[in-house]
Amino acid sequence: MGFTHLHVHTEYSLLDGACRIDKLLDRVKELGILKCVGGTSKQIRATVISEGLWLSFIGIPCGLLLGTALGFLVVKIAGLYIDELTEVTRSIVMRSFSPELKFTVNAGV
Repeated sequence: MGFTHLHVHTEYSLLDGACRIDKLLDRVKELGILKCVGGTSKQIRATVISEGLWLSFIGIPCGLLLGTALGFLVVKIAGLYIDELTEVTRSIVMRSFSPELKFTVNAGV
């Protein structure tokens, strides 16, 4: 089961990556043009790092807030159904049960 999941995930990742090659090549061309018009390697490196930092500073907090809010919402919605499910389960499983064990002692052996 785990191998199948990994295999499917790997195929999806490869296909997803293959679809993004055009965007990657476009970005390489942009950086190449920047180099051709006089940009130094240090300037190009600074550009790439600053873009990465901007994406991180904006994306990480937004992702955390959105993920927390959606997680809270899903837990609240699931809680409504779990309460009903718990009551149904209790009515089915929790039947009255009183075990009685009767012992007799014979003192006259």
